[in-house]
Amino acid sequence: YPSLVCDHSKTQRERSLRTQSLHRNSLLSEMDSTIAQSPTNAQRKSAFVHQQAAMLQNSQRSERSTSITDSLFQSAQGLMNRLSFGANGNDSIQQDVPFLVEFSNSPRSGAHTQAELQNVACRRASDPTEAERLQMISRGPVLPIKNTQDVKCDSPDSTPITTPDPSAIGNNTSTLGSSSPVNLAGAGAENVMAHTAWLDAKTLRVEPGANLPKIVKAVPKGTTIVLAPGEYKQTASIRVSTDQISLIAECDIEGRPLGAVIITGDAADIPKGPLLNVSSPSGSIRDLTLHLTGVEKVPRDESAKLRPVMVSCVAVTKQSNASFVGLDITSPNARGFEIRSRATPSVSRCTIRDTIIGIGIADDAAPIVEGCVLGVCASLSVQVSGNTRGEVTNCIFESAGDACICAGGESKTRLAHNKVLDTNGCGAIVGECAQVTLEGNVIDGNHVNGIQVGHRARPTVRGNIIEGSKGSGIVVYDKAAGLYVNNKVSRCTLACVGVRDKAEPHLLGNTIFDGSGSGVVSVGSAEFVMEGNTVSGHAGAGMKVQGMSKPLVDGNRFCNNLAYGVWVQDESSVTLQNNTMEGNIKVGLLVSHLAEPFVSNNTIKDNKHTGVILQNFAGGEFRDNQICNNGANVQLLNGCNALFEGNTIRGAPGGGVLFRNETTCTLRKNMISDNGFANLAVMHSANPTVENNDIRNGSERGIHIHCEARGFYSGNRVTRNGTQGIFIGGKAAPAVTRNHVEANGGCGIMVSREAGGRVVDNRLQGNKYDSVQTAESATTELSGNQALPVPRIGPLCPPHAGRLSNSDSFVMIQNPFAKAAGLCIGDGSRGRRSSLIGTPTVY
Repeated sequence: YPSLVCDHSKTQRERSLRTQSLHRNSLLSEMDSTIAQSPTNAQRKSAFVHQQAAMLQNSQRSERSTSITDSLFQSAQGLMNRLSFGANGNDSIQQDVPFLVEFSNSPRSGAHTQAELQNVACRRASDPTEAERLQMISRGPVLPIKNTQDVKCDSPDSTPITTPDPSAIGNNTSTLGSSSPVNLAGAGAENVMAHTAWLDAKTLRVEPGANLPKIVKAVPKGTTIVLAPGEYKQTASIRVSTDQISLIAECDIEGRPLGAVIITGDAADIPKGPLLNVSSPSGSIRDLTLHLTGVEKVPRDESAKLRPVMVSCVAVTKQSNASFVGLDITSPNARGFEIRSRATPSVSRCTIRDTIIGIGIADDAAPIVEGCVLGVCASLSVQVSGNTRGEVTNCIFESAGDACICAGGESKTRLAHNKVLDTNGCGAIVGECAQVTLEGNVIDGNHVNGIQVGHRARPTVRGNIIEGSKGSGIVVYDKAAGLYVNNKVSRCTLACVGVRDKAEPHLLGNTIFDGSGSGVVSVGSAEFVMEGNTVSGHAGAGMKVQGMSKPLVDGNRFCNNLAYGVWVQDESSVTLQNNTMEGNIKVGLLVSHLAEPFVSNNTIKDNKHTGVILQNFAGGEFRDNQICNNGANVQLLNGCNALFEGNTIRGAPGGGVLFRNETTCTLRKNMISDNGFANLAVMHSANPTVENNDIRNGSERGIHIHCEARGFYSGNRVTRNGTQGIFIGGKAAPAVTRNHVEANGGCGIMVSREAGGRVVDNRLQGNKYDSVQTAESATTELSGNQALPVPRIGPLCPPHAGRLSNSDSFVMIQNPFAKAAGLCIGDGSRGRRSSLIGTPTVY
């Protein structure tokens, strides 16, 4: 086929190349048909010339269309004249003699002169740009001229070139655009001759059956090897070590491969692999299918975490910066693509499947892998180890046996915006001190854990979406750390995020929701920071802290979980500060089993059952929290011993604070108000310390002490509650001292039944009924209590405020009073079961 190259100057040639590229395929097709059907040279000449002119005249769109068409028309006449170059003047074409025809803009006919061929060689020495050369490649093969000879250029600035002769391939030397000879003797002369053709000084077209390892080894720097469609069976590794060597599939005018180029090899012939080994500083491997077969399956050691792999289909080594585009790689029982040493290749739009490991990156390699599809990998889709850098982005990983992504060593590779689909193991495993970045990946489909980090790894996990894990979305363990920020983790079967075994991650700004278990679980002795996260909609707890964990949980939202907002247990000493626990179905904060958290400045509100529950000997400190509008605000049960100080506890219809079952907690300086039932209730055998609290505006009693409860109640201000300020019933025996009981809707202090204890030195003022009422059976000691006069201004106290009862059912205990205050009290004659202590005091 002739090469259609127009104009003698580079500028004119560039313009005409654009026109030629649009019509090259149709011209070649028409020329083939014409030559095959015309019986004589004259007929071939006439048919070809007229068909070319008609096609070009109909297709031109630029201003230069007329001149180019005329030029090609005239040049085609020269082509037809050259077709009758036979030595004996017959009409047959010597099919075995290749030729090269050059068109010009000057109208002429007849054979081309030696000077014209000289100018052709000069222009080819100047070499078009890479883009132009690849365009020319896509238009099909151009055969070299028959009689090889050195040609001198007309222009003194041009470099002479030796145009290759096919016969030279069989000899020892051939000059391919270089002044130094290239030894092809060892390349298999007959095989190369039968399946190759030079398109230009730097482009070699190869057909199936060629010996690619020897051709690649023999060609000089800068050669592009164009592979025609078909299968290339190789018995040796193809080693590309010369710089700027490219292997590409033959393409059409639009850059699409004309057909599949399949390079195969068998491990019996290449026992150590790889099928393709690239170590050249630069070059391109494009649109090829590579298939390595016959690799024996290595039995898996059940004690090992991953399958051992030795052989690779493609390997990139040394400091290669080659590019790999559009490859289709399969290698059962082997690694698909290996990148190691200090290689920095770019790998894009490749499909790697049916391997043990899809891509392995090791040593100090820093590749750019983009837009690849890796599927059906028996062990791993991508493995990075050593001190690797680089990026793996916008890829799809699916159907991996152990994990889609595995990072180890001290790798700092960035794996971003990939989609991880089904795997029998984990979406990503990070270990061995790796410092990789996992960013913007989507991990869904079937998998166990989404991202699993251990063995002192320090990754950055940012902006990933992890859904539907059969285990956990993120697991951090074994002293691993790292930053986990702005991830969305949801619909996991177990905990969405799990931290254990002295791990120290920093969880920042993540959204963790709709898990079948708990949102975040910390076990063992983990010490980590959890800050600014939203945890909601879980069937279990929003966060569960177990073991001896000591996390810092700051500024998070735990809301709308079906069980608990936060559950702390098992001797853990978590710090909970500035969090919001809201709208959980059971409990906002549950603390149990010897746990001792430090809880400060949290908002615990609108939880359906209870705001805070402590049980089973739990302890800790609770300071400056807002505990509001829950079903019941605080319940302290079963031997708890915690400190509540400076909290606001209000608005619960089920009560403010409830003590039960030997609880010995301390309430100090809290505001307990506007709760139903009782602002403070102490039941069973609880023995709390309640001091200096402001207990007010309860719908019923201010302080309710019942059953066998005890405790010390001192310095509290009990005001404006619906019924009694302080009620002591059952067999309770509290010590109630120095409290200010004022303006309550019933008695100030009421002692009933068989209650005992001490009621001493309290100040009672403005209560609706009696200041103190005691039942006949009560054994309570009353001493030094003061019934103050009704305030002169305002409706704070009802008309009978300050009166001490002397009825049939209650024994009146006379306290000091002043006649000037207008108080009326009984004579105290029936106080036989209570002690009458103190002398009257005039106010």
